[in-house]
Amino acid sequence: MTAPTTVAAPAQTDAEPELLLEAQAIGVSFDGVHALDDVSIGIRSHEVFGLIGPNGAGKTTLMNVLSGFQRPTRGRTLVNGADATRWGPEKTVRHGVSRTFQAVRPFPALTVAQNVELGALGVGTRRRVAAERVDYILEALHLSHRRDDFAGKLPHGEERRLGIARALASEPQVLLLDEPAAGANEAESDELVASLRAIKAEFSCSLVVIEHDMRLIMSICERIHVLDYGRSIAEGTPAEIQANPAVREAYLGQVAEAGAGES
Repeated sequence: MTAPTTVAAPAQTDAEPELLLEAQAIGVSFDGVHALDDVSIGIRSHEVFGLIGPNGAGKTTLMNVLSGFQRPTRGRTLVNGADATRWGPEKTVRHGVSRTFQAVRPFPALTVAQNVELGALGVGTRRRVAAERVDYILEALHLSHRRDDFAGKLPHGEERRLGIARALASEPQVLLLDEPAAGANEAESDELVASLRAIKAEFSCSLVVIEHDMRLIMSICERIHVLDYGRSIAEGTPAEIQANPAVREAYLGQVAEAGAGES
């Protein structure tokens, strides 16, 4: 697989890892209800970062803030050190932060390749370059055999991978994935894990993954941040998160059980 021409990533040093995306003391309120309260995270270059918590914990709200779809009530976001708090989603994508949604919603009457190409054209990529990028992305996500199939005919697991492929077409530095394994069976979840590992290796972008599939989270994430009722309760390695009493209480033991037996 030959990669299309991309801008070289900055050289890494032994200094503190570069933060590509930050949320600083974020608060979001809806009619007096605090969906997020003083939440801070920082996404490093070339890492897989998990964001977990019970339903209603504020995970998708935080992702909406990071991607420019929701303006915070308090705090600020930074993209490569620039204040992005007031950017909309279009400007956020152009500066290297792309995302998927829980509902994929492809263009069903377009082919898989055309759907991915639109993701590239949407950020101003020339059509020839976009076409080259499509083939590379489809191969990395094991969708080449579906290239000319209509997107509306894809099975569930491949449809979700198409959503990721479309977001990758914008060449993000940070890719935000909102429940990419939702509704997936165990085999589809395993295929997704392989795809996410390929993305990190082949595309040199960081991943932020919201997911309830703890087997997936514990197997691919280097760091995990836990929200509960809109507040941060823990951050650490998978082993640290599994051993954290506050996380065990919030998840009623599910995190520890999901990690049992994982190497």
